[in-house]
Amino acid sequence: MLFLQNKIGLALDNYNIALKHDSSMHDALYGKGVCLLYLGDYQRSEYLLKKVIKLNPQVGEYYMSLGFLYLKQERVNEARSCYKLAHKLGIEVSVDTSSID
Repeated sequence: MLFLQNKIGLALDNYNIALKHDSSMHDALYGKGVCLLYLGDYQRSEYLLKKVIKLNPQVGEYYMSLGFLYLKQERVNEARSCYKLAHKLGIEVSVDTSSID
């Protein structure tokens, strides 16, 4: 909820505390990855988003966020792949996936 209130620094502190107790906590990994994405730390964000996807590959939101990160970096093909996976997992994708092979 802190992230949604634009309190990213405080949210990061809380995610770090949670991850000290359980380094594989999906919600904390994802939340920290999204915070880092919005702060422009794409390398660490990508690492965390890929880690949480590896731990739980059935969550479409994870792929959406990774796809957004790739778009921010103009890595269009990788973004398309993520959006296709998110769509297959039931997430409504605002990108036209019909043209994605």
